[in-house]
Amino acid sequence: SGKTLAYLLPIVHRLQSLLAKPTRSDGTYALILAPTRELCSQIYDVLARLAKPFIWLVPGCISGGERRKSEKARLRKGVTMLVATPGRLLDHLKSTEAFRRDHLQFVVLDEVDRLMDMGFEKQVKDILGLLALEQPKGGQVSAHASTGKIQTTLVSATVTAAVRSLLN
Repeated sequence: SGKTLAYLLPIVHRLQSLLAKPTRSDGTYALILAPTRELCSQIYDVLARLAKPFIWLVPGCISGGERRKSEKARLRKGVTMLVATPGRLLDHLKSTEAFRRDHLQFVVLDEVDRLMDMGFEKQVKDILGLLALEQPKGGQVSAHASTGKIQTTLVSATVTAAVRSLLN
């Protein structure tokens, strides 16, 4: 959809234009969080089509209901752009040591209002907290990143009290 393209196009454009092309061993540069498996799958399909001309940009998808072992193997090999559901992502952030995200530049929370309505507020905050703790300290910046900060985008149809709380 247009909303999905509105955040995926700039991410793909930025990553494909890096002077040092991302490699699988660099890990994840972009993370898109969605509330349901179905939405993850739809976003992944759009992302895969966008990234097709850029063979060094590897899209991936992890969500509940999939085999955790095969997801872990994909993360170990390296996924440049990852679409995930909150529960499964949090699980991998805490327990999959091979899941590299030290080059992470983009985090998108798609349908953040639904994420909050469906009870994922604590998981989303835990994810954002873990990612913030992993950011480079003291000006240490990766060779691929232009800054040591993560650009976070929240996409929402409505701005509820829970969404405001997350923004704060």
